[in-house]
Amino acid sequence: MGDSRVFGNGSDDQGSFNIRGWKNGDTVCFAKSYVGAHTVFYTGELDGKKLKGQWSIPGNCDGVFAMKTERAIN
Repeated sequence: MGDSRVFGNGSDDQGSFNIRGWKNGDTVCFAKSYVGAHTVFYTGELDGKKLKGQWSIPGNCDGVFAMKTERAIN
């Protein structure tokens, strides 16, 4: 996560994915797109090293999330 961009690549038990999004102040929005499959959309608020908010797979399911960042993002 940079000053205004959110990006990355990785994989988990669902498969390989790309992350693309933006940050404005403490608000963070990004899409986690699984290669050849679905996309999960995240919107959250930063509080020090914590990012908390909501996620959704449109037309399918949604929920809340909380994660820690490696460092506080200003």
